[in-house]
Amino acid sequence: MKLAPLLLALSVTAAALEGQAPNVGVSPARPAPGAIVRLTLDGAPRGGDSVINVTGTRAGEPLHFVTAGSQTWRALGAVPIDGTDKVR
Repeated sequence: MKLAPLLLALSVTAAALEGQAPNVGVSPARPAPGAIVRLTLDGAPRGGDSVINVTGTRAGEPLHFVTAGSQTWRALGAVPIDGTDKVR
């Protein structure tokens, strides 16, 4: 088995996927405990692909994303009152 074609295919695939990475934003950037935050997912795949559903959780609670444009999804989430400086 020749490795050169395999390595070339992997590098081309990795480069193509890197350009498709969406951006996730949180507003406000440094929310206080108990605050409501808006999560924004920008940059849905291009080139004929479409996103039909986005799911996720914040602090163990489900997020409900809604479309806010052709390539943008938004959800509201809460920061726990007893939250620390890191929320998963």
